[in-house]
Order: sequence, then C-alpha cells, then structure tokens
Amino acid sequence: MKKFLRITYYTGITIVFILAAIVGYTQTRGFRGSLQNYILSHYHTVLNANLSIGRIEGNLITGIRLYDVSLRNVDTTFFTAERIELSHDPLALFFNRVSFGR
Repeated sequence: MKKFLRITYYTGITIVFILAAIVGYTQTRGFRGSLQNYILSHYHTVLNANLSIGRIEGNLITGIRLYDVSLRNVDTTFFTAERIELSHDPLALFFNRVSFGR
C-alpha cells in the first residue's frame, strides 16, 4: 500500500510539473511566434488567400488577442480588423459547452 501511495504521489507531482511547464511555455514569445506561423501557413492553404497577423498576445489558457489582422486575395481585401479577441473558459470546454460574445 505504501508503494502504491508513493507511486501515486510522484506521478501527481510529475503531472503538475509538466502542466506548469506547458502553461509557462505558452507565455513565451517563441510559442506565440510558432502559433502565428502555424495559423498563417494553415489558413493560406485552406483559404487560398493571404492572412496577415501583426502580433499575438495572451495565452491559450485565458484567451488570445490578435492585432492588425487582414485577409486578402491578390486584388481584393476581404477582411481587416485592428484587434480580434478570442477568450474561452477551459472548464466549460471540458464539459463541451461553448459560448460566444462580442
């Protein structure tokens, strides 16, 4: 029984440490740059248009803000926005609930 409790204890500590490292990594500029590159390359192939994002702020836990966003084709601008804010409640996502706001 003591061995089981010790294994459970160390497994729990390891999981908490890994989650803390992931959350910490989402706060870095490198992660935001990787996220921006992923979004831009993915949507370029899907939309066959140029998506431009000036900068990304925030994190994946509480939400992100995209600044200077535009979607353009060769000769047409489909969409421009100074700021787009995407926020969510991680607990609500866990229960398969999604809400949209202004």
